[in-house]
Amino acid sequence: MIGGGGGSKRVIYAVLLGNLGIAMSKLVAATLTGITSMRA
Repeated sequence: MIGGGGGSKRVIYAVLLGNLGIAMSKLVAATLTGITSMRA
């Protein structure tokens, strides 16, 4: 990274957390749809 401080690192962490949240919500949605389709 070029230059100052923890600001750029914070941006990286924000992006990673965002991607992780999207992945987790997709996983939860896939699990829920899988469970409901098995019951049907």
